[in-house]
Amino acid sequence: MHNVEIFLILRFLAVPGAALGQFMGGYICKKFQLKVSGILKLTVICSLIVLIVSPVFWIRCNGATLAGVSTPYPG
Repeated sequence: MHNVEIFLILRFLAVPGAALGQFMGGYICKKFQLKVSGILKLTVICSLIVLIVSPVFWIRCNGATLAGVSTPYPG
């Protein structure tokens, strides 16, 4: 796959994901009848979970080769 195709796929996944996150957040707040302090606690907990879990996605990424940094210049 080319970088442009990957970019388009990610764009088409990001918008529905953001919308679903908005609806799920509203549903959770309504179901548990959260007030402002409860919503803030939920936000902090979700942010901490993301900070802990997100390095898993970067472990599998291959590093890009940069001329002069990770690969010597030709010649």
